[in-house]
Amino acid sequence: MIRFIALIFLALGMQTASAQENDKEVCIEFRVGSSVLDPNFGKNASNLNDVIKFLTKVTFCGSASPEGDKARNIKLAQNRCASMEQYVRQRINLPDNIINRQEWSDSWRKLAYYVEHSDMPEKKEVLHELLETQEYTYNKQGKLIDSRKKRLMELNYGRTWKYMLDELFPSVRN
Repeated sequence: MIRFIALIFLALGMQTASAQENDKEVCIEFRVGSSVLDPNFGKNASNLNDVIKFLTKVTFCGSASPEGDKARNIKLAQNRCASMEQYVRQRINLPDNIINRQEWSDSWRKLAYYVEHSDMPEKKEVLHELLETQEYTYNKQGKLIDSRKKRLMELNYGRTWKYMLDELFPSVRN
């Protein structure tokens, strides 16, 4: 069963009295294809409270899993980033000078990380496609003739793509 959960990783850096820098990662869950932040979804209520407690400097990041259209995924990632920032800023006053935004991160790179740290079938072949195949290949006339996504979807008669969709993509939607 496909999990309808997407994660948003919010990296928090906290300055301590000794000027030592610490990082804290807090995961906020989203439903697939949605950028609406629901405090009552999953463990969001508790995790969102953690965010509010530890804020002194924050970077809001967003991404979407690569199964969708790239332009739509970029917009979805930007909206997820904005949703998280809006939620936090409605609850505490954050000066603009402590806010950083990374509204789009490379979902293919994130997927490669999760593949590398998995025990999935065809792991070597998938990593090769993720790291060595261009995202899109066009002929001299500008016609799309190949893509990373197409090659991954064809591996093992689609079973490899289905595995990634079920097991890895939810972690990339953040």
